Amino acid sequence: DASAGDSVPAELARRLRERGVVAGGCVPVRDAPRNTPRCQGTDVGYLLRATEVLRGAGDTVQVYLAAEGYGPASGQRPAAFRMEKIYQLVGSGDRWRVVREARMRELP
Repeated sequence: DASAGDSVPAELARRLRERGVVAGGCVPVRDAPRNTPRCQGTDVGYLLRATEVLRGAGDTVQVYLAAEGYGPASGQRPAAFRMEKIYQLVGSGDRWRVVREARMRELP
């Protein structure tokens, strides 16, 4: 279900908008299991889901990220897009940098 999962905490959503990382948000609706989800309005974008930050070896942390494209509530349905990646990051001060990334294989 496109609406499955927890919502992004309000404070995190506010900070992501302030930094220009995201431009908005929506509650996606999927009218059939394999269809691209749709959101109210005319914009297209991506639904993002991430795990909690997981501790790795040493000073490394790891995050799993899933992205899926969505389309507007009406009009032509965009082509399906899904991606899952794993990112390993290392922090320095208040900045983080990706030191490794890998695309996850699709499940059968």
